[in-house]
Amino acid sequence: MIIKILVLILLLILGNLLFKLIPWKYIAVLFGIIVLLLIGFFIVERTSILVKNRLLESTSLKNEGMNEIMIDKQVTPELLVDLKSKYGSTVKHTDIVVILSVENDRNYQFKKLYIGTINNKINSIVSEDSRLKTFRGIGIGDDISTIIDKYGNNYIHSFEEIGETIKYLDKERNVKLTFIIYKEKVFQIILTKN
Repeated sequence: MIIKILVLILLLILGNLLFKLIPWKYIAVLFGIIVLLLIGFFIVERTSILVKNRLLESTSLKNEGMNEIMIDKQVTPELLVDLKSKYGSTVKHTDIVVILSVENDRNYQFKKLYIGTINNKINSIVSEDSRLKTFRGIGIGDDISTIIDKYGNNYIHSFEEIGETIKYLDKERNVKLTFIIYKEKVFQIILTKN
């Protein structure tokens, strides 16, 4: 995204220089072509992600969670006491960036952990806590090959606003497991139910 903005600024500067050398109508046509190309690139990029989601084979994420924190698990006072004893007291703002494609009616935030709920059931978990592991044992710091060994080849590898991602979808249960990758290692794990 930043590269696109820098290219646009560079084009505007070049356009300003060309404006002095080339007649206005040619510059307007050139600028229009560039804008159409950028819009086309954005549409193709978004469409390819949607197509990949539709064509991707489902990966079973049954019983998926992070340690004792499971999707669809009821949040009880006992669970909250257990979480606070392991991950510290809740905070107003986590130390992590939380970008989710699902809505939550309530959330519980710890220093390196975010838990979102709907109707008091867990529907999103975001972790940068190295103590937390997925159901198949993937945690912060693991590499891409370890993820693929544990979860298989039915994934989407993409570069998004939040960075490099590897996503697994369980279409039957409507669950998505996303690994955010930084320097070839897992930096953040996001588990959501849509």
